[in-house]
Amino acid sequence: MTDVKNDTASELENLKYEIAQEMGLPQKKQRSKVKTKKT
Repeated sequence: MTDVKNDTASELENLKYEIAQEMGLPQKKQRSKVKTKKT
């Protein structure tokens, strides 16, 4: 059950992150890939 919960949470976080990126909002987590894209 824990694994499934973690997977779902990760997917939700990823979705929120992507949406925030598209909207141009500040993100709490910054990844190398995103920094490269932004640049």
